[in-house]
Amino acid sequence: AEDLAHWRAVDLGCGVGRLLQAADPLVNSIIGIDVSSEAIALANRFTALHPNVTCILGNGIDLSPLDDASADLVFTFGVLAHVPVVVCVSYLIEISRILRIGAAGRVQVFVGRSCPFTQSDVLAYRSYPAGR
Repeated sequence: AEDLAHWRAVDLGCGVGRLLQAADPLVNSIIGIDVSSEAIALANRFTALHPNVTCILGNGIDLSPLDDASADLVFTFGVLAHVPVVVCVSYLIEISRILRIGAAGRVQVFVGRSCPFTQSDVLAYRSYPAGR
């Protein structure tokens, strides 16, 4: 817990900022990124009393506003299950790019039965055998 106090965190798909508010007291600074301008406006309003929180409007493809090796923690809850596979892959690559060596990434995905998919499909409610 003491280490967290020095960390820079990123919430991918921050929405209106509920997790930003919860994480703010635990980390040195936190950046929320979301593709919805309305969500970012609300997140800015809800976190106005949290000076260590920054909210960024994302492009829905990558994390280009963030520098290489600039984060100690990246987390995303449920977001990757709602984007096409190609965007999910891009975000996973970007998470790897922005994390410092030894940093932590926490990704929540929804899993379910194994089934076929297409490039424009999403990961929601699917799981795949180890070979796939």
